[in-house]
Amino acid sequence: DFAEQGVGTLWGSFEIKNVRLMQKMLQQFHRKQLPIDSKDGLNKICDKLEALPFTFTNFHGSTDVDEVIDAMQYAVTANNVKHV
Repeated sequence: DFAEQGVGTLWGSFEIKNVRLMQKMLQQFHRKQLPIDSKDGLNKICDKLEALPFTFTNFHGSTDVDEVIDAMQYAVTANNVKHV
């Protein structure tokens, strides 16, 4: 994955809200069942994921294409995003 290689990455979905997207990403990042019975274990995994260079869009549903392009351009300049 690009983010694990240090590449600034912009994530977003028009169909899935960011909370649900992050849940899926956390599961995929850990590559096995999440330790939901261990708060410390889950926090460690979250800390590792949080250290990656991710930026998220805040769009959901129908959005004007110009707003999306503006958000992508901003992420590139302000957050050093290299992959969308």
